[in-house]
Amino acid sequence: MAQQNSSFKIIDNFEDGDGLPGSLNDLGYPISNYKSFIAVLNSEMIFEIENGRTDGSWTSNCGAKDYSIYGGVEIKARAATNTTMVIRMGKYNKTTINLSNTYQTFWLPWTNFDMNGTNIAFLSIGELSNASSAVTIDYISFGKKGADINDKPTTPTNLTSSNITTNTLP
Repeated sequence: MAQQNSSFKIIDNFEDGDGLPGSLNDLGYPISNYKSFIAVLNSEMIFEIENGRTDGSWTSNCGAKDYSIYGGVEIKARAATNTTMVIRMGKYNKTTINLSNTYQTFWLPWTNFDMNGTNIAFLSIGELSNASSAVTIDYISFGKKGADINDKPTTPTNLTSSNITTNTLP
């Protein structure tokens, strides 16, 4: 199981053979899938939807526990081609992220799901807008995981000359 601390709790980082349907996530609960193909290679989960569908998903049971202290969910992901992906907390609480072909880290506070994180039965990802796109996930966590030596590189999406500070040494 993955390292946990008080600021984040790994749902799954796809290490040591976890992440596949029938295995347990890093919280100790079962994983399932619907109308999708799942593979885990080099601590990354590759997710593809069955041909001709858009409703496929990967689902991680979360035990209907209170995760409110973590403030939301962080997910680090990329797609083979630009697509949107739905992240669900339970059946009715969902938000959508836009994926490109470079790793991006998404912080999704509970307000994005119209909830407070007190009773999360499961987290589900899927429902891609581009059914032919494969999605690769590095990790999913409750709370902000932040930089970790084992993380795949993230491509900064907000760097401009106006928000870079340089210091001149004497």
